[in-house]
Amino acid sequence: MDQQPSSTNDLDTVHFSEPNSDSLVEEQAVKVDVLSGANPPPKSSDTSIVIDPIDSLAVNGSVGGSRPTSGGNGAVSAISSFWNQWTQAATATATATATATTPPVMIQDKQYTELKDFESKITGIINLTYRFDFEPIPKHPDGPTPMGFIPNMILTKGMYHNFTRNVANLISSEAFTNDVGWGCMIRTSQSLLANSLMLFGGRSVDEATVLGYFRDKSTAPFSLHNFIQVAGESPLQVKPGEWFGPNAASLSIKRLTNGLQQWGPLPKIEVMIEASDMYDERVKAVFAKRDISGLLVLFPVRLGIDKIHSVYHSSLLHLLSIPQSAGIAGGKPSSSFYFVGFQGTELIYLDPHYPQTCTEEDIKVLNESYHPKNYHRLDITGLDPSMMIGVNLRDWDDYVAFKKSCAANSNKIIYFQEHPPSSQSMSSVPTATLRPRKNSEFVLITSKDYEEDFVTIDNDQSEFVEINNVAAVHERDAEVLVSVPAEEIVIVDKS
Repeated sequence: MDQQPSSTNDLDTVHFSEPNSDSLVEEQAVKVDVLSGANPPPKSSDTSIVIDPIDSLAVNGSVGGSRPTSGGNGAVSAISSFWNQWTQAATATATATATATTPPVMIQDKQYTELKDFESKITGIINLTYRFDFEPIPKHPDGPTPMGFIPNMILTKGMYHNFTRNVANLISSEAFTNDVGWGCMIRTSQSLLANSLMLFGGRSVDEATVLGYFRDKSTAPFSLHNFIQVAGESPLQVKPGEWFGPNAASLSIKRLTNGLQQWGPLPKIEVMIEASDMYDERVKAVFAKRDISGLLVLFPVRLGIDKIHSVYHSSLLHLLSIPQSAGIAGGKPSSSFYFVGFQGTELIYLDPHYPQTCTEEDIKVLNESYHPKNYHRLDITGLDPSMMIGVNLRDWDDYVAFKKSCAANSNKIIYFQEHPPSSQSMSSVPTATLRPRKNSEFVLITSKDYEEDFVTIDNDQSEFVEINNVAAVHERDAEVLVSVPAEEIVIVDKS
């Protein structure tokens, strides 16, 4: 079941708001804290920082205005003057020290040191969240019941008011009209896809048009409804109300995009799913198609058992710092967030656990609701090992650049081969090693879907070694390790 993130010391929430003239100096000081790390406020069980997105304060600039002086009193004026000089000097020193020792925020290949630029980037990212009052999705006879999510609705921030006012429309024993408690992985997957479409479309695509493809109704190609429909088919058979995992999310994105016939004004893209290896031959085949605007590669991976292994920390940060980054959908166990960047070892992410209405009475207001009002931080050591990594490739040259970047940074998550393994070598996988998996993990692929979309990597136990209690697949040159539990089934998309 989808859960709200717990309030812990490794998770901070930063809210955007209009400036408050009564606390502008305090807000300006907080701005330095957020990006530079200077004099951070003490953390509590629920850290909430209010910052002004309009002020043009630079992180490496001076902060703190002068106190007003009282005319006609020389002593007061002298004290006030001394106070102004002292606070400005102290603030400038603290800011300069923090700027020199604290790394900048990284989002894709851009570094952000000025708060206004960082906030502009964050608020410009499309972020899909929980929605309510949408077109009903009938429950499956053998699936969860909408009534079972009442506690989630009551406890979810922002939902209580709507729950008490509109109980009849929010709760039904036969259909889901909101995704509170179970839809977060779908929402972060939608966010990843929507931002990828904006990237590939460039200036030729309008954001409102892209958002129209993600409305919560069955007629919208990339709606929650259609994600559930394609995931309900073989081999996943995910039912409404069941939590999506990285595998279900990646397969849903692939089926929806590659099966879309009418792209209209949107850039036509293709989606490829890989476990860890990329093959030059497959990528060349995609870009040989003249009507393709780009390739979105999804990596549903598990980088550890209970937590992400430290050997992958630098590689994960590298994948968030390249121009090809589409972000990462993952987070805490049974909760998914959309990770877009980092500062030091703190990951920056957007949270989908915020319910909003689907009402289309005011399209402008509705479209604005697809942008974040806050962002969050999570130390990389607190990241769940199960996630979906996205990479956007515009053309063959972009792929070559991505490949060189991974090699130069000794990336331990993604590897490159010239040709995919032959079907003969794949037929050697002993069927006894295959077993069903939960939807939230990696699942058993049926023979029909196996023939159409997937092949499995040889699960020879002799290739597994034990490293810090993490079973891992030994890499070709015995230098880098791809962490996968020994019993896990690794799925590779061959299209």
